[in-house]
Amino acid sequence: MTAGVRPGGLRSKQDIKLLICYLLSSIPQGLSKTDLINVLQDNNLANYFEVASAFDELLKQGNLTEAQEEETFYTVTASGKMIAQELDVSLPISIREQVLSAALSLMAQQK
Repeated sequence: MTAGVRPGGLRSKQDIKLLICYLLSSIPQGLSKTDLINVLQDNNLANYFEVASAFDELLKQGNLTEAQEEETFYTVTASGKMIAQELDVSLPISIREQVLSAALSLMAQQK
């Protein structure tokens, strides 16, 4: 699906999975599913439905883990980190920088 995705955004579910693993392995704490989807969608980097589907697959495959504090949030597992480390160079650096910046801004606002 390409609805809501800017030129240069991610259209492949594999790329979206990789970006999710990269993002969660690059930030100091986990994100809720809603926040993660919003970071990608608000920046027009990926389609909502593709992100939600990719997220669910990563969780089911054991690349993400769920934790509960005040709310449910997700972090990347060792296998998810390995995916991110081995393949993150296949994602454009501009996309990696944009999603990381957006996530860090969101986390700063929530403090």
